[in-house]
Amino acid sequence: MRILSCILLFSVLLVPIAAQEDTKITTIEVLPDKVDLKPGDSYRFIARGYNRAYQEVRFVPEWSCTGGTIDAQGFYVAGPSEGVHSVNATFPRTGAQGSAVVVIKRVREPQPLPVPATTVASRLVLLPSNIVLSPGETIRFEVRAYNMYNQELRLPYYSWQITGGSMTSDGLYKAGGSPGTYQIRVQDPSTGISGEAVVTIRGVRGQLASMKIFPSDARVAPYKEKRFFATGYDASANVVPVTPRWEANGGNIDINGIYVAGPIPGTYFIRAISPEGITSTATVVIEDLEITRVQIIPDRATLLPGQIVKFQLTVYDRAGNVVNAFPLWNATGGIMQSNGTYQAGSVPGDYVITVSVGKLTTPPIPIKILTPVNRPVRLEILPSNAILKPRQQILFLAKAYNAKGEEVRVPVTWTVRGGILEPNGVFQAGTIEGTYMIEASTEELTAKTMVTIRPDAPEIVSLRITPEEIRLQPGGMVQFIAVAFDRMNKPVPCNLSWSAEGGDLSKEGVYTAGRQPGEFFVQVSTDSGIKALAKVIILGLEPPEPPMPPGPVIPPGPVVTIPSSEFLHLIRWKTGHGDDVDGQILIQGRVLSDQGHKVQLVIENTDGTEQIISQVTVIRGQRFEFTGKYYRATTRAIKLLLVDQHGKRLYEFRRET
Repeated sequence: MRILSCILLFSVLLVPIAAQEDTKITTIEVLPDKVDLKPGDSYRFIARGYNRAYQEVRFVPEWSCTGGTIDAQGFYVAGPSEGVHSVNATFPRTGAQGSAVVVIKRVREPQPLPVPATTVASRLVLLPSNIVLSPGETIRFEVRAYNMYNQELRLPYYSWQITGGSMTSDGLYKAGGSPGTYQIRVQDPSTGISGEAVVTIRGVRGQLASMKIFPSDARVAPYKEKRFFATGYDASANVVPVTPRWEANGGNIDINGIYVAGPIPGTYFIRAISPEGITSTATVVIEDLEITRVQIIPDRATLLPGQIVKFQLTVYDRAGNVVNAFPLWNATGGIMQSNGTYQAGSVPGDYVITVSVGKLTTPPIPIKILTPVNRPVRLEILPSNAILKPRQQILFLAKAYNAKGEEVRVPVTWTVRGGILEPNGVFQAGTIEGTYMIEASTEELTAKTMVTIRPDAPEIVSLRITPEEIRLQPGGMVQFIAVAFDRMNKPVPCNLSWSAEGGDLSKEGVYTAGRQPGEFFVQVSTDSGIKALAKVIILGLEPPEPPMPPGPVIPPGPVVTIPSSEFLHLIRWKTGHGDDVDGQILIQGRVLSDQGHKVQLVIENTDGTEQIISQVTVIRGQRFEFTGKYYRATTRAIKLLLVDQHGKRLYEFRRET
């Protein structure tokens, strides 16, 4: 039986095609997988191919074997050598391979011994005795042996003879592809008694089972014709008539299989589809055009910036005939479109255009872009920067200059933010405070300026300082924070002046305790004279510590968390319970580890920054306490940190406010 194989083709160009059936064989199964034979016995093996989805694919295998011979149809003849041998089926196109085992052994002639009649088979029955199967369907036959007393026996070995399909030594039968009626016979080698069964394979002879396109591959020049034919076969590989429907890409194909190649070189497919849905595929390669000359008009161009010219392209083949082509344009100094339209850029100079058609590339076409007499080379906005109050107005002017520094008139496009620009150039500031960018642009140039909108300073009626009271060791440090409020009790920015007793105070509000114990005050005031006081109690329990690096932001670094049972015992943690603006802080605890050097009270702001509010130097077993206030509107969380003598974090406790 001939088995037609299909070749799955892929187009190398970006041309959409319909999804194709996966006919790439990755697995081969040889049936049966094991056969016991005597020297000189023959047996037919069947090979089945599968794709990656384990769907069966028709193919013609190449057979090889050991211990005997095998022909192209899979008929194996055992040689004279006993032993375990193999039968192999391969598909060279993909390298897939499958195998089966053949055990060759001689039947030892038994010594003539009296055999009881009860152990000798006198009748064999093959079940089922009559069955109808579809092509390729499998079934296992059962052999039953009986003696002369109609007692069932177990035979150690029996042989098979079939007229169609394939059979394994243990009775597994697979129907062939040709419809008809076939005989199955089983025989006891020791007595010669046999049993029979009949297998009918469904189907009508002459019904279409497969199809093949001739030629299976072809080469065609662009715009040329090629005739393809489709031949149908039934399950027995007999030719049957078929009238398929044709499909193709890369060109057009009519109902008679005549294919007209398109202009684009590449590899494409031809597909024939029968009314029953059976398909076959062939490949067609459209060759490159034999182009010998390309003519471009004009062959040079002189343009002003932005000017457009259309190039005409004519392509000739070897015979001097004008042919269609798909050129690839390349240009410098401007923008080139696929239809041959070129627009000069803004930079004067000498440039070129080239075009490629297939393997042929034209000599460069010179392009010269001239310099306009009044071409602007510089653009500026006056005034360059401005500070305005909300809704205040100002006139902006955009001036352009040529290479000689002379002012030239050019159309200007404005882009404004933070306000409204009238057509006469008058800008009116908006009401939202901030710094905004104003842009003026021509076709080639852009200028920018900044506008800062700053409202009048609000009236300050109160000033609050945090913490209001703090206890420090000599040399201890704390960050004081002062917030000013207007009549609506909203915080407003302002300039602050700091002064302090008993220690040093930076202009950012960082206080460092002196050596003298006692009660001291820190004062902060605004330019309008509003003041606020905080109390500092210097305990004098520890020698002065070296001053903390300036700045309230805690340096970044990893936190090594030590369980609180080994480091701190928090006696009391109280935050909140203040008014709508301020929250109270009361934190008390005891140090349990000798690894810590300082305990720091830190405020985590809503913008993600952190500030040290207070810190104390500690030793193991010492109690500590923090009291004060925090501003609710800008505080996200309160942290308690332990740091060692190098400033490295050893422990962190955080709680949301």
